[in-house]
Parts: sequence; structure tokens; C-alpha cells
Amino acid sequence: MIIYLVALALIVAGASTGLFTLLHSRVLKGSLRLYDAKGYWVVSMLMLTFLVTSLAYFWGVTRFALNPGGGLEPETVFGMLVTVFGCIAGLGIGLVRFSRVRMPGGTTGSEGL
Repeated sequence: MIIYLVALALIVAGASTGLFTLLHSRVLKGSLRLYDAKGYWVVSMLMLTFLVTSLAYFWGVTRFALNPGGGLEPETVFGMLVTVFGCIAGLGIGLVRFSRVRMPGGTTGSEGL
């Protein structure tokens, strides 16, 4: 079960970091406004939550279910909760880091909000 949880946590952390790096580089290049990047960040984290939680469900059911007709195993539920809480933490960390972005001209890039 430890491998299952660590793998899910690494998937969430890696995907969140990659998405943030992509959006952050677009903001610094000037091809994306900071306000829009925050919106894209929220939407991408919602999609990531759905996708990785689905992966956790199916991986947990195939790995831990003793009988196919039974209910959810506690390990599967725990894996799903780990992914949801990891994505919520990633959402919060990303929004805080976006609020600290400094544009090359010294501004925060949040004019017009």
C-alpha cells in the first residue's frame, strides 16, 4: 500500500509542478496574463484531480479488491483521498506562488484586476 500511495503522490506532485512551470513560463514570456494563468491553473488542477482520482480508484480496485462485487476497500478510499488532498494543496501552493510572480519590469502583472 505504501508504494501505491507514494506513486499517487509522485504523480500529483509531478503533474502539478509541470503544469505550474508551463503556465509560469508563459506569464514571464508575456504570452499569457497573470490573471488568465490563475484561471487556467484552477481549471487544470480540477482536471488533474479528476484524472488522478480516477486512476487511484481503478488502480485501488484492481489491486486491493478481494471480491469484485463488494464495496470499496479502505485502501482505495485512502488513495483517492491522498490524491484529492494533494491536488487541493497544489492548487493553494500554485495560487500563492502566482501571487508572488514579479514581471521583468518590476510589476506584479496583475494590473486591471
